[in-house]
Amino acid sequence: MQNIPIHAQGILHVELLTLSRFHGLYYPENMFPADSKILVVEDMNSIREYLVSLMKELGFSKIHDCKDGADAWEKIQEQKAPFELIISDLNMPKSSGLDLLTRLRSSAVYKTTPFIMISSKSDTKSIVSAIQAGADHFIVKPVSKLELQEKLKTVFERKSGANR
Repeated sequence: MQNIPIHAQGILHVELLTLSRFHGLYYPENMFPADSKILVVEDMNSIREYLVSLMKELGFSKIHDCKDGADAWEKIQEQKAPFELIISDLNMPKSSGLDLLTRLRSSAVYKTTPFIMISSKSDTKSIVSAIQAGADHFIVKPVSKLELQEKLKTVFERKSGANR
């Protein structure tokens, strides 16, 4: 890095970290374990597939997905071991992400499970409703890999601190 201009060194460092993450060589310590059981809930197939692929790029392998809150609740009830992280869209047919979150927070098993709400809505009312219902974070679509990773780190650090 000695022959690289100062302004480019930071960019190169980020690119190297991104490259090593992509190849599974780098995994931040302040993040959910790679073998965490994760549920992604999104009604649009393309976005759901994108979110699952982002999670895989971040090193996660136990990723389940559902098309709406009702489908997710059914899948949750079928599980022997609970999900350790849930990422859900806010607006979906049959049962919304808010409905799912409300059900989860009233369940002894999922009362404190990390939950990240995503939505194309960026209005204050939607964000406040999700946070008041118990969401640990809110991401406005489109979701980027970097933003998702940062939110995951924040939620993990918050939950880890609460469990100490």
